[in-house]
Amino acid sequence: MMMLIDQIPTKIVDGHGFRSLMSFLLPEYPMPSAELFESTICPEVVTQIQPHLATLFASNNPHPNPFESLVQVLKKRQSASDDCHNTSFDANVSKNELVSLLTVCHSVFGYFVDRPALMAELSLTPPTVEATQPALLRDLLFVAEHADRINSYIRATPDMALLPISDAQSQTLAEIVRLVRKI
Repeated sequence: MMMLIDQIPTKIVDGHGFRSLMSFLLPEYPMPSAELFESTICPEVVTQIQPHLATLFASNNPHPNPFESLVQVLKKRQSASDDCHNTSFDANVSKNELVSLLTVCHSVFGYFVDRPALMAELSLTPPTVEATQPALLRDLLFVAEHADRINSYIRATPDMALLPISDAQSQTLAEIVRLVRKI
């Protein structure tokens, strides 16, 4: 277990010092080889503790899946809407489109956050989002609010790390922002 936690290579168990220590502490214990640790023992330990770690992670992480968290926020906003002409969010935006848009928005936001001087030069400010809201909502709102300046910058400064937002993505983004801003 300590080897897994400390990420120590399994070949350490074949070392003379480790074997001497183990034979001193537990003289009757038949020490397995590094190969057995690598192929059998470590995977078994991981399999045994994985459900417990997943439970701990889920209970301590308010947004275990950012995509699903954002979809839930959007669905709540849609159901709270009084607009009887509102069409279904699911019908208008496919999961693949939303994942693509979220990926683009997240990478665009990350690109500019990593370059504070550029953000200041372009007058880009990140929106304030409640701590209970998914971080991806901040990314979406950032791109929606600054879409024109972001696309102008992308066209003027080609960078493979920053791809432009397509017209279809802009339409989807506008629809999502409309849902988010409904009270």
